[in-house]
Amino acid sequence: MLFGGCINLTSATIPTSVTAIGDSAFIDCRGLKSIICQNPVPSKIILGNGVFYNVNKTTCILKVPIGSAAAYQIAAQWQDFIIIEEIATVVFTQISADICEGDSYSFKGEDLTDAGVYYDTLTALTGYDSIVELTLTVNPTYFTKISDSISAGSSYIFNGKTLTTAGIYYDTLKTTHGCDSVFELTLTISTVGIPTITNYGLRIFPNPTDGKITIHISQFTFHDIEIYDVVAQVVGAYCIRPETKETIIDISHLAGGMYYLKIAGKLVKFVKE
Repeated sequence: MLFGGCINLTSATIPTSVTAIGDSAFIDCRGLKSIICQNPVPSKIILGNGVFYNVNKTTCILKVPIGSAAAYQIAAQWQDFIIIEEIATVVFTQISADICEGDSYSFKGEDLTDAGVYYDTLTALTGYDSIVELTLTVNPTYFTKISDSISAGSSYIFNGKTLTTAGIYYDTLKTTHGCDSVFELTLTISTVGIPTITNYGLRIFPNPTDGKITIHISQFTFHDIEIYDVVAQVVGAYCIRPETKETIIDISHLAGGMYYLKIAGKLVKFVKE
């Protein structure tokens, strides 16, 4: 773009397709009365040296999209214009969207899969633009593998089911962003050694809970307890002593959502409201 010395040039429009303006592009264009810049983000336009040299910046009006005047008032070279007006014919709209990893978002005829800021420009019959800025966030999904073993004749609780045979089992939870968090359990049956007793008269209540859970276990023995969130991070670890049949655990500090409690070879799902 080069209009240097065009003293009869009275107006100029810089469309959003322009990403750079060369040195002295408008030098000595003293007749300019208005410049319409359709890009709402001045930093998106790379300016050379002295782009508006000898343009009368006191009388020449710089017209920019609605909502962008403040950005132009602090941008190098643009800020030299005394009069910066926002014009309603250029509409600038900002939207945001979230998708899960592996999904896509349709925007201006494309299926977007990467996080970032994207623009779509719609040109009206008047020649002015309607600009849409999309901020796309991609939230992660999780896949967690768990391996455990029980002795023959014992059982294992997973995803609300009592398992008695070896195999691979799945449970799918939702993260706070609505994305999948998949647990894969590989369960094996051990036939070596003394059978492990896994039926301890275990009860966990209330479920759902608003802050505390009670663990009742009828046999006198030590038990380690671990609480996992939906991305398989340990968020709590406790121990039941032999002389205690009933233990109350305060989980009021945990955010609302789905959790797993692991105790005595069992994986129990519960909800914190």
